Amino acid sequence: MSSNIKIERICEWCGNRFMAQTTVTRFCSKRCAEHSYKERMRQKKMALSNQETSQCNPDRKSRDKDQKKCDAANSITLK
Repeated sequence: MSSNIKIERICEWCGNRFMAQTTVTRFCSKRCAEHSYKERMRQKKMALSNQETSQCNPDRKSRDKDQKKCDAANSITLK
């Protein structure tokens, strides 16, 4: 079934106006949808990394599993 609905929308990624054919369309193109997805995944990964890093205590001298995990998390650098 094809839809006769035409809804003017603004792309959530690039801000361009476009005509959506469904009520749930958020992006003007596949490219914009992919960019948005990649950004969401990047933010999710950074939030997880920040959460793990905030749980680490650098003053701790013991070498248990948690400290080893913290050492590994702190050695990661983003470019």
